[in-house]
Amino acid sequence: MSSNQIKLYGGAIEVDLPERFKDVSSIREVPDSQEVYLDKDGFASVIFDILEHIGPSEAKDDLEALDFHFRGITDDTGDETMVHKVSSTEPKLDKMPNTKVLSLLGSLRSKEGARPRRANEADWTAILLALVRLPEKGTDIVITVNVPHVPSFHPENIDIGNEQFDEFVKDGLDVMEQVMATFDVKDWNLFVND
Repeated sequence: MSSNQIKLYGGAIEVDLPERFKDVSSIREVPDSQEVYLDKDGFASVIFDILEHIGPSEAKDDLEALDFHFRGITDDTGDETMVHKVSSTEPKLDKMPNTKVLSLLGSLRSKEGARPRRANEADWTAILLALVRLPEKGTDIVITVNVPHVPSFHPENIDIGNEQFDEFVKDGLDVMEQVMATFDVKDWNLFVND
């Protein structure tokens, strides 16, 4: 998988992504707290989001903070959500090994019959989420790899609840693994701690 080094947030963070992922800000506006990359050959996306740190008043521990951020992504969509964890709940950032990271794999499923489905619309989306905890900076970084399952594009309907992944979900897992191996904060002044 050919990769490019990506400079996020003006170069304050560096990460490698497969070269097929392109910066969405060249075609539409993206909030300042986000960096969004879209697979030009498919439907997958990678989103980096700098958010306020979820502390003890909102979540009793890191796993609750992970769930809080996942619900922030999936709530208010009108869809049913199912969360299934794969691999370790605490992967490592190769370049920042002392930084706390948690991850999960979830799926966002459309309610049956909620509305007619448009052509090339996903019937469900695999959501690979990694939460980088930076409490000393008052920051959480949420990294999300979204892999929509589009029936006309994906030949099989795989149930991630049984950890049976099609090649597209496996590719999403590979992208997240690459992010974990290359993610590196170069300029800590990016984070303002009030």
